[in-house]
Order: sequence, then structure tokens, then C-alpha cells
Amino acid sequence: MAKKPINKILFILLAVFLLPLLIFTVYQISTLNENEKVITEIYDKQLEAILFSVNQYSQDLVDAWARDISEAERDSLYTDERMEEFLLENEAVRYILWSDSTLHNTRLLSLDEQENSEVHALLKDSLVSKEEDLVRLRTFQKGGYAKKQPLGRLKVEGSLSNQSALIFLLEEGIRYQVCLLVLDPGLFITRTLAQKIQSIAQENFIISAYDDANNVQIAVLDSIKGKVPHKRPLWLLPDYSLGIVLKGETIQDLAKERTVNNLLILLGVDSILLVGLWLIYRNIKREIQLAQIKSDFVSNVSHEIRTPLALISMFAETLEMDRVGGENKKKEYYSIIRHEANRLASIVNKILSFSKMEAGKAKYDLKPTNLAKVVEGILKTYDYHLKSQGFTCKYLPYENLPSIQADKNAVSEALINLLDNAIKYSNGSKEIGIRLGEDANGVFIEVRDYGLGISVEDQKSIFDKFYRVPTGEVHNTKGTGLGLTLVWRIMEAHGGSVSVESQTEEGSCFKLVFPVPRNN
Repeated sequence: MAKKPINKILFILLAVFLLPLLIFTVYQISTLNENEKVITEIYDKQLEAILFSVNQYSQDLVDAWARDISEAERDSLYTDERMEEFLLENEAVRYILWSDSTLHNTRLLSLDEQENSEVHALLKDSLVSKEEDLVRLRTFQKGGYAKKQPLGRLKVEGSLSNQSALIFLLEEGIRYQVCLLVLDPGLFITRTLAQKIQSIAQENFIISAYDDANNVQIAVLDSIKGKVPHKRPLWLLPDYSLGIVLKGETIQDLAKERTVNNLLILLGVDSILLVGLWLIYRNIKREIQLAQIKSDFVSNVSHEIRTPLALISMFAETLEMDRVGGENKKKEYYSIIRHEANRLASIVNKILSFSKMEAGKAKYDLKPTNLAKVVEGILKTYDYHLKSQGFTCKYLPYENLPSIQADKNAVSEALINLLDNAIKYSNGSKEIGIRLGEDANGVFIEVRDYGLGISVEDQKSIFDKFYRVPTGEVHNTKGTGLGLTLVWRIMEAHGGSVSVESQTEEGSCFKLVFPVPRNN
């Protein structure tokens, strides 16, 4: 009966909690890849912006050079001195070639004067070959834009090998004067751009340059190992490019790490919610089962009380109406009334004892007690009751049994509950065994029957309040479900323990162990 509401509640919990959780989890997982893509795009744009800033810095630097050269050219008295100073300050600039608009009158400036005649001729030829570029530069200048045109790597031998050049027109006011700068790419990158690259990279990035023609890396601060996904050409050095990576981890690694962290957090949240859902379900299930057990308890107690009351009422009425023939019959009826009254008192006392224990009001008067005398007194009292039902009790005493600290009445109640159970669940076997003894744990009493027995699964719950084996002949035997709970509580109050060994259809053996005081 209890399974239907439990199943219904489980279905409701699954519908209310688990279904939204499942939808949310699926949605979050489906968006993780998209989030990873967005993160990667953001980092890509950030890295591109960094490379752009380096290129922009180099462009601004060349613009400043052009202004310095233009001002030096105007200062006719100190032109050579100012240009020599310029070349000393900017060691990446190897040669400066000036020319008029006809490209016939040219002048070369350099700190190295040994090869000037040969270099002068080569650079003049290079400049003449760039007539189309000069035309475009003039067009840009007329439009107000002083463009600096990179020429790339100079394809000549000697000291100009692997050098790069750029041309520009001098500022307005000097008619069509052309300036060609020859740059040492390595020095330009490692000296001129190094400070800017260092300020941008700091501790987060590694920025390096690459000679694309020779597939050589020019390290500025640190070398980049492996593939570089983010490379952009240097504006002033078309044959070279800048590469950038994050220090320690790549963007892909960071994105994957973020994805993994999000998954772990999501799984953690899901786990917490599932555990919470399971705890809610378990508590509700326990409450329903407890309510069902209490309902069964009320039903069983009602039946247990009704039976002796009915018998007492019936035999009392028979005696009252003087319908009994003979004194022997009267004695029999009186005996039945007394027996049922005792049975009724036992049920009431059991319920009252349990109520006191639940309320924490149970008190025990622990005194030095001879356990053997308690057991023998109970057997003497129960002798008639056992024999009247055809039971034989085999008692095995123990010599020199140590005294224990115990409440005699409570111990008697625990033993009586075990005897009552042995009688109830005898299943036709009319033999009960009681044995006293002593082991490493203390003094013990064993109560053994050869009746129905208890399954291993049910043994875990038999000491729970109101619990009764749910199926089979054990369930069909009426009881309150409090007897073994009282035994457990009594033994707990005495600092002892109760255990059971049982097999179905072979009987059960309950063992009560009492600690022995150290001074005994």
C-alpha cells in the first residue's frame, strides 16, 4: 500500500526537479562549445590588436624619422652633422640616399664610408627601378598624405644583402625630393622595436619576429616554440612578420581549461542537486513508511488489546451470570481472565516503557546484580506459562558469573520480550534455550529458538521502532513492533549490546551482553 504514494512522490520530484535540471544541463553543455569559440575570438582580436599596436608604433617611428631628416635637410649649415647624429642614434638605419625628382642627383649618407661608392650606385639603381612607386607617393603627397613605401628586401649582393629599404618624399616645401632609407631588419626589430614589444608583452605574452624568406625566428625577449597561430606581417618590412603567443598556455588551452572548469562546476551543481533530491525523496519515503508503520502499530495494538479484553469480558460475563458448571470450570475461567489481564498489562507496560524512552524520561536504578538470579526468577515465573503452551526450556547456567551493574526490572523486561518473541515465532517448534556465559566483552545471556528465523536483510531493521517483518508467517503473527526496540534501548542504557544470529526456518539466537565493572 505504501509503495503507490512513494512512487507518486518520486514521479513528482523527478518532474519538478530532475526534468528542469536535465534541460538546464543539456543547454549549458550545448553552449560550452559556443562559449569556447567566443573566448577564442576575443583572444584572437586582442592579440591582433597587440600586433597592430607594434606595427603602428613602427610606422609612427618612421614618420618621426622623416620629420627629423626633413628638418636636417632644411638646415643647410648643419645638415651633415645632424644626419650623422641621426645615424648614431638610430643604428638600425644603415644608409640614407637623397635624390631630386629627376633621380639623377643623389647623395648618400652613412657611417661606413669604405663602400659608399659601390653602395651608392646600387641604391641609385634600386631607386630608379621604383619609378611607379614614386609616382604613387607623389599622388599621395598631393592629397595630403605623406606615405612611407616599404620596398622589402634588397635583392643585391655585398653589404646590402638581406637589408630592407623604404622610400618617402620629404615634407612639403622641398620639391619632389626623395629619401631612401636602408634598414638592418635584425637591428630594427631587436633594438628599435624591442622596448615597445617589451612594454606590451610584459609577463603575459611572447612576441617574436620571423624572417619569412629564410624561415628564421628573430627572438626579441623569449623564443616561441612550436606553431604560432597569430602572425601578422610587419608593415615596414614586408618580408618579415610578427608572431605572438600567450606565456605558459595557448588560447586553445585556456579555452579548453575554461570549458573543463565549467563542466566540472556544472557536474558539481548537478551532483549537489541530485543528492539533495535523493535526500528529499529518502526523507519523504521514510516519513511515509513511518506513517504506515505507525498505522500498522495502532492496528496491531488495537487487535492485541481487543483480544484479551474480549476474553476477559466474555468469561467475566459468564461467571457473573452463573452459567459455569462446577468449581473446576470456574477456576479455569478465573485463570483465563488473570492470564489475559496480565497479557493486557504487558502490552500497556510495553507501550508506556517505550513512551518514556522516547521522551527521555526512562530511569534505571543500576545496582550490583546477579544475572543468574534474575534469569532463574523469570524462568520460575514463566514456567507455568511455558508449560501450558507445551514449551520446554533448556537452561544452561554458568558457574561463578561476575556481578554486573544493572536495573533488575529493566533486564527482566528485556528477557521477557525475547521469551515472548521465541514463543510467538516458534512455528510449531516447542523448544527454547537460555544460556549464561562470559567472554571478552562481558557477561551474556543467549535466548535461542528453533522457529521461523529472520532473513539477513530484515536483521538490519528488526531493532527499529515499529518495524515488523513485512511478509510471510512472521508478519502474520500479531505484535506491536516495540519488543526488540525496547531490548535495544535497555541494553544501550546499560552500556551493553544486543545482537542476533538467525536463518530462516532454522530459528534465531539473541545475545545480550553486559559489561563487567573493572573492580569485579
